[in-house]
Amino acid sequence: MSSLLHRIQFDNDETAFREFDKENVVKLFQFAFAFVHNKELAEEIVNDVFLRLWQKRDTLDKIDNLNVYLYVAVKHTASNYLRRDK
Repeated sequence: MSSLLHRIQFDNDETAFREFDKENVVKLFQFAFAFVHNKELAEEIVNDVFLRLWQKRDTLDKIDNLNVYLYVAVKHTASNYLRRDK
């Protein structure tokens, strides 16, 4: 586990979380946008995923591959938004 993730999980370090967010937000936004084709909705999806990650930060060490986890979470969240809008 990287020191950044360790600080998030065990120290509840919001600064470390913001840094982690900055490292990942652009690529996750692009991924979400590919599903929803709407800038605001893609931003909301990524924000929702990061909010849930922060809320579940005490279990970060249980996630085998956080990168895959984030992409799958974005995909599922985008699918839920699209299904809800139909």
